[in-house]
Amino acid sequence: MKCESIIEVMNKIAPQELAADFDNPGLLVDGDGRDIKRVLVALDCTDKVAEEAASGGFDMIITHHPLLFHPVKQVISTRSVTSVLHTLIKNGIALFCAHTNLDIADGGVNDVLAELYNLKNCVKVGPDYYGRVGDLSTPMSLLDFVHLTNRLLNTHARCAAAHYRDDPENIMIRRVGVLGGAGGDDVEAMVSCGADVFVTGEIKHSRAIDAQHYGLNVVEAGHYETERVVLPVLISYLQNANLDVKYNLSDCEKGYLRTF
Repeated sequence: MKCESIIEVMNKIAPQELAADFDNPGLLVDGDGRDIKRVLVALDCTDKVAEEAASGGFDMIITHHPLLFHPVKQVISTRSVTSVLHTLIKNGIALFCAHTNLDIADGGVNDVLAELYNLKNCVKVGPDYYGRVGDLSTPMSLLDFVHLTNRLLNTHARCAAAHYRDDPENIMIRRVGVLGGAGGDDVEAMVSCGADVFVTGEIKHSRAIDAQHYGLNVVEAGHYETERVVLPVLISYLQNANLDVKYNLSDCEKGYLRTF
């Protein structure tokens, strides 16, 4: 299967025109033109992921985060980012990414998050409609909600209660906002849609203070953990295209910031 056929399917799943202006989605390394038979799927194309693809006989890597955001002036095997490029080019491996376009797309990162929490009556929120807000089937305490988040995302979430003197066991959560990755810019949008709690991957200290001012609880669940959940779903979408290609989720990729 030619690389172009997989790209065509990816652009149906997450059209590149949906991406933010700052973003760099699409084909970043074109490989050596070989037929694509095996594709490795990961959140990031790190050194370990590139080496996994090379040693495992993969022809292409699909990631969520782009390897290249800034101009590259030298490709040197001992430097971050360009060491990955060196491995890909040396082994003829193509690299494609779908970033903010997969965040915002129907069935993308934030829809998957909303489905994990089984949110009802979901609406798209925020200036660019990345976030989702919906209702829990059964209201629960903030403490129970944090425990639920830990189970669903396999994480160790941090929580900023809207009223810091209140016991999280006594704060009830009914309406939930979700936005994978770095979602601090959408605090006001979550408030305007009546969210009791905002789940995101990471949030600046100052924005957590803003959320507290507005009476919005925040659960910071990890950038990696809130976005990686889309990858098995993405593989299912690709498999349904029947391109006679085998897709594997990376075995080596783990959360980069860990709690001990």
